[in-house]
Amino acid sequence: MKAEQIMHIMTQHGFAPELDEDGDIAFTSDDVDMNILLDAEDPDYISLGASFTGFGPAEQEAVYGIAAALSQSFKVGKAIVFDDDDSEFEVRFAVEAFVTPESLDRDLDRYVSLVQDMIAEFFDVLNGEDAAH
Repeated sequence: MKAEQIMHIMTQHGFAPELDEDGDIAFTSDDVDMNILLDAEDPDYISLGASFTGFGPAEQEAVYGIAAALSQSFKVGKAIVFDDDDSEFEVRFAVEAFVTPESLDRDLDRYVSLVQDMIAEFFDVLNGEDAAH
């Protein structure tokens, strides 16, 4: 799908999408900055998610463990840890899917909600609270 098609569907669902400098789609949902990463070589593939940075070495073991548990417990959801930097790393919470206009229109809200649920559970567990999932 083309970015314009995706953005049209998103607008119909009440989002205010914008193209970023990389050609991906940025939007906000419930005060969380999210995006849809597109793949020019596979136009039916999307990765809808949100990234968080600022995790340091002291949190590394917990972050990896929580991310792995979330990826196992959420259908089609992934929590991916990027630790390219020695002092700080990033976690991306995402739904990756092959979409058509019909399937994206049907499942967009579900995908956004799933990512939000993963984020909430991640931070609840990281902060020592009980997980709801």
